[in-house]
Amino acid sequence: MPGRPTLAALAVALMGAGVAAQSEAPGPPRMPYVAVHDPVFVPASAASFVQDGDFVIGVAKGKVAKAYHALDLQQHGSVDDEMPDAPIEVTWCSTCGTGAVFRAVLNGRRLHFEYDSMVNANEVHKDVETGSRWQQSTGEAISGPLKGSKLELYPFVLTTWKEWRTRYPGTQLMKPMPGYLERFDLLRSRVARSRSGEGAAPDGSFSKDDRLRPRELVAGLAVGNETMAFQIAALRTTPVVNERLGGVPIVVIHQSASETTTAYDARVKDRGLRFDAANAGATFVTDRETHSTWNAYGLAVKGPLKGTQLKPLILIPEFWFAWSQFRPGTRLFSTSTAQPGQHDRLIVKGIRQLLETATCESSSCSRPVTRRRVPTEIVVPTFSVQFGVGCCTELMTRTSTGPRAGRSFSPSCSSSAVKSDGPFGSIDDGSSTPGGSCDRSGV
Repeated sequence: MPGRPTLAALAVALMGAGVAAQSEAPGPPRMPYVAVHDPVFVPASAASFVQDGDFVIGVAKGKVAKAYHALDLQQHGSVDDEMPDAPIEVTWCSTCGTGAVFRAVLNGRRLHFEYDSMVNANEVHKDVETGSRWQQSTGEAISGPLKGSKLELYPFVLTTWKEWRTRYPGTQLMKPMPGYLERFDLLRSRVARSRSGEGAAPDGSFSKDDRLRPRELVAGLAVGNETMAFQIAALRTTPVVNERLGGVPIVVIHQSASETTTAYDARVKDRGLRFDAANAGATFVTDRETHSTWNAYGLAVKGPLKGTQLKPLILIPEFWFAWSQFRPGTRLFSTSTAQPGQHDRLIVKGIRQLLETATCESSSCSRPVTRRRVPTEIVVPTFSVQFGVGCCTELMTRTSTGPRAGRSFSPSCSSSAVKSDGPFGSIDDGSSTPGGSCDRSGV
């Protein structure tokens, strides 16, 4: 365990941009911006200092569940802790809205971290053992003996205290150090403002990607060598998104009541599944292939796949400027791709008039199928339609721009319904329904 910070370190910490970016307002004095190395926890029943709607970062393994209050993390930047399967570093950067948890071990060596500086408007932490400096947004060492090394993400979720406590009644919550709790009320108002998306990118950032406002909230995901950001505002209207990332079918689920976003590998025994919201809050979803019902945490609770758990994928909550500057060219799911437009409905209304006879290519289908195609002049960014006659269905997705423009997909035999699942939800015979799911899994 590292020793106590020196006076010089405390002076640097007090000037840390993780808090300096926030203008000082009347209220309790600002406390030293130093990492927590010996966290103390209280059971949920004794956590009177937290409100139901407060955000926490939660981690769980086996019978151990822990939560770290976002208002507490904002005043420290880093917490060294232990889970049953690994030491962890819980991190937060207020300037860029980034929360992330890393395995605090590299090549078998335990690492402890302190706040060091700001680089590109993102916190940099220094490990005590080697003096290497680590970019918090990416978990990569940018200088020192371990330069170029990357810390592995540890599974976590950003959610509300009420949602986490309901899911894990036996959870513990990190107790604020003396003097830090007094600033919670002041920080709560700042959190609300920071989630509005308003404001320019902070000094020091180099983001040039104007597809979203700099401070727009996103949930970022990396699978293999491919990255993608999901705009939270878009997920509020389209809470279930079926995608392909890094060659893997995935599903992203957003529970608007608790602002909880989760993501999963959508394969079960190498079979890809596609999902739709089962209720208004997307606390449950159903898969189209087996009609099993799943909770928002990837567990099948009813149907043929009951008891099956999807593999979780780790999302990083962050402001757009931070995610995009460290991951140039990242893919994006946003309101511009999730919302309906005038042309969407016009195209769907005329689809039945466009007929082409074809033969289902699936080996399990034996009869010809009438296949209707989406017109080539379609202008919406992404559009998915499933058609079927008899035992055969075809999923087609076409995009108007980009390298995937005009791409379509082979038939599958899963349903005989004529159905559209576009960015605006389900459509049947030309009518539209807002919300629902967006199927981009073949794009």
